[in-house]
Amino acid sequence: NAASIQKNIATSSMQATIRWMLSLQRLIVGTDGAEVSARADAFDAPLTPTASSFKEFSNIGVSAVTPAKFGSRAFFVSGAGDKLYQLVYNFEQQDYDCDDMTELNEEIGSGGAGYTIVQLAVQRKPQPYVWAVRSDGTVLLFLFSPKHGITCWTRQLFDGSTGIVESVYVLPTSAGQDRVYLWVKRTVNGSTVRYLEKLCLTTEALGGST
Repeated sequence: NAASIQKNIATSSMQATIRWMLSLQRLIVGTDGAEVSARADAFDAPLTPTASSFKEFSNIGVSAVTPAKFGSRAFFVSGAGDKLYQLVYNFEQQDYDCDDMTELNEEIGSGGAGYTIVQLAVQRKPQPYVWAVRSDGTVLLFLFSPKHGITCWTRQLFDGSTGIVESVYVLPTSAGQDRVYLWVKRTVNGSTVRYLEKLCLTTEALGGST
């Protein structure tokens, strides 16, 4: 069917701006005032112009940072830019729900100084990590294991006078671990330069000299 789907999305906000759309088990629409899921008339049925409805399931509000997808779940940055939320399906309410991943470390996203998270990337191997770049050039690393109920935040510190991280990229490899690259702004001999820097693998960093 080539017909388009044209709908008005009702949210609790007086006026909502769509920041992103994400394909999970359902289509998720992130607005600056709410999170909305699109559903058909059956769980596995496709959306059509005549069988589609949009329902607000949370009113946190999202930023324009592209969310990071991991399987049937995803991570997004709050509208204020200082918190990381997880989108995960809640079987009790038969819809998606949001969990605050910064609940036990409330200042990790802002650094206590009003900074914001400006980019996300997911590393799947050897462990699931969410990499987050903060507006001050700090890199935040979120380890999560849903199966074992493990969550942990760390900060990757750089010399702020010579190195500021602007972006992070994760690429899969055949080595059993994803490669992580950082786009870093540095000051060298008074000049501003940028480098694409590759992090070593875990196997290269355990007890070795690489």
